[in-house]
Amino acid sequence: MIAPMVLAVLGQAATMPAQLPHGVLYDYSEAAQLCDSMGGMGELTVYDDFAQLADLNGDGVSDIIVDYSALSCSDSASLYASGSSGFALKVYLGGSGDLDPAYETTVRGWSLIETADGPALELTTAGGASCGTANRSQSCTYWVSWYRGGFIEGPRRAAR
Repeated sequence: MIAPMVLAVLGQAATMPAQLPHGVLYDYSEAAQLCDSMGGMGELTVYDDFAQLADLNGDGVSDIIVDYSALSCSDSASLYASGSSGFALKVYLGGSGDLDPAYETTVRGWSLIETADGPALELTTAGGASCGTANRSQSCTYWVSWYRGGFIEGPRRAAR
């Protein structure tokens, strides 16, 4: 995980650990610029769980889960949330220099779980017809796991 930090975003490049994939560094830089544009003197706070490590694809190299709920902008507290839909969650494969995440979605919450087939993400999202709930104010849950070269989503069900 990345140590907690508060960065004054004053038009200068902020520093993140160089071992992170380019896409994570880009996400961070984009978030810092967006916060700065909100009032010109915005402070971006990056909490420990912004970039979490887990080997999701079983290759022995830690992958990076980027959790936008771990960002806060002093000029706009809800800048990185998507209203009642939640916040962005992205997964970058470790060992790659990719700018594009291997998986991304908007969630209300998530957790890393261990299954018989290896690690998976359990995601909670806004509800709706895709999971049998009456409306988006209710929640759905589903698993995302690595299978034969890509992430696959399990069936959605109403959250309990």
